[in-house]
Amino acid sequence: MLPGGRAIPYRGGSPAAGGKLGGGVLALIRNRKRGASSTASVRARPENPHFVHDGEKIRRMLKSLQQNETVISLYFPDRPDKEYASSVFEVGRGTLLLDQVSDSEGHEALLARRKFRAMSKYKGVTVTFDCHLAGLQEDGDGVRYQVAFPERVFYPQLRETFRLKIHDLQIPIHIRGHSPDGAGETVAGQVDDIGYNGVGFILESNLFIRKLDVLRYCVIRLGEDRNLTFDLRVCNVRAIVKGRRYRIGGKFVNLSGRNAALIRREVTRFQRLLRQQEREGGSD
Repeated sequence: MLPGGRAIPYRGGSPAAGGKLGGGVLALIRNRKRGASSTASVRARPENPHFVHDGEKIRRMLKSLQQNETVISLYFPDRPDKEYASSVFEVGRGTLLLDQVSDSEGHEALLARRKFRAMSKYKGVTVTFDCHLAGLQEDGDGVRYQVAFPERVFYPQLRETFRLKIHDLQIPIHIRGHSPDGAGETVAGQVDDIGYNGVGFILESNLFIRKLDVLRYCVIRLGEDRNLTFDLRVCNVRAIVKGRRYRIGGKFVNLSGRNAALIRREVTRFQRLLRQQEREGGSD
């Protein structure tokens, strides 16, 4: 009924009484149903569990980086091999202040491009977030970058099963074990993948290795004077070439805090090397 009291006649009849709805009304209902279905499918799409979206959680993470004076590396996603050291100076409600980098070319690049990425360590885990430069803040202590508060932070908390495939990097590993005649022997293999809690490697040897064995004094050669030493509990042994070549996977045991931190640093470094190889391969 209109405000003046005049009723609008319904010429199509009542649906309940067998009347027919007009084509326009039916189309509108169909479109609404289709839109509702589309919305439901979007809402049902799972978010990446490695991203933190909660603003208060992000604030606590950034406050921890600030209070611990943790180094933050600023870089451009298309140039991850070039990093500029900074730190969190202040965590505001809508903005974040980062200390100026010491590299003059890096400083000019950050000002020119305005969009970059920050990477640091939070509770031993690598975290990254995007930065959008809003301006500069200057005082007697120096210059600081004012960036928008990040909407999300990449924080791979589900890291127990994480493994990085590094076979192409040809990283050697040395294993001490026993040959079939019982004699002690040290042999070299090649790392296939590595994670924060374990490693997989390829071994060509007649060493007698079984599941649940603990291999003592394993060494991964990372370069000159940079060795990672650990014990490894064997989780699986798979023959690649019967009787000669094996793929062995295991978990670190009795890992010192120093070596655990070294593993995390090296995994991050391996990730950068692999990204660099992908870019160089794609440019050929």
